[in-house]
Amino acid sequence: MTTSHRSVPTALVLVALLSTAACSGGNSDSPPPSTAATTATTTVTTSSTVSSSLAAPAAPVSPTAPTSSAPAGTSAPAGTAPPAPAPIPTAPPAPVTSSGADDAAVKECTAEELQVTLGELRAAGGHSVTPVIFTNTSPRRCFLRAYPGVAAIDDAGHQIAQAERTLHGMLSGVPTSNIPTITLDPGQAASAGVDGIDVALGDATSCPQPAGFLITPPNSRTSTEVRGKVPPLCDGLTVHPVVAGTLGGRP
Repeated sequence: MTTSHRSVPTALVLVALLSTAACSGGNSDSPPPSTAATTATTTVTTSSTVSSSLAAPAAPVSPTAPTSSAPAGTSAPAGTAPPAPAPIPTAPPAPVTSSGADDAAVKECTAEELQVTLGELRAAGGHSVTPVIFTNTSPRRCFLRAYPGVAAIDDAGHQIAQAERTLHGMLSGVPTSNIPTITLDPGQAASAGVDGIDVALGDATSCPQPAGFLITPPNSRTSTEVRGKVPPLCDGLTVHPVVAGTLGGRP
């Protein structure tokens, strides 16, 4: 509103100056034409300057864009890749406990690792059997398989009979043709039955009685003499494959 009040008096002054110059064309008292022209030019320049200031409004000031920061814990805006999830911890594998050597690493028992003893003599139906027992006295696991060697000895330690190898007898042995492999941990025992007939045959009134056995573990050349109650030699002796336990197995 202040600019409009200043523009009106300036225009009136310009018109009055132009009218005065036209009326005093030949009057010697009038100011020379060059002065009027100069004044008019000055006035026009002033008016033009005022008009220019009216016509050119001030450029608007761009507002400062508001800034904002996302509060902690808020989700990322659309189009922004989410942060990679934290890795899930994996439980360590449980430890493995071994109760002994691997089967593939178990070796055959040697004569030096075995204690050889005789089990209890059993008799039934004209037959008798004495188990030959092999106990693992070593600190390692080992195995036994197949037949031991057994010879009957007299009081002087002389061999008087050899036991024949068969799968089973009346009171001991294995029930099938499959010969087992017996794995022994330290302190464990296996056995093989030695069978014989305990009734005299034919005209005989008695049977020779061995003092014990000379025993060789399976696949070994080392023999051990063991004395004790064994079947009589009424009709020879038979020995059977090694089985688990101390009874010599059953047919």
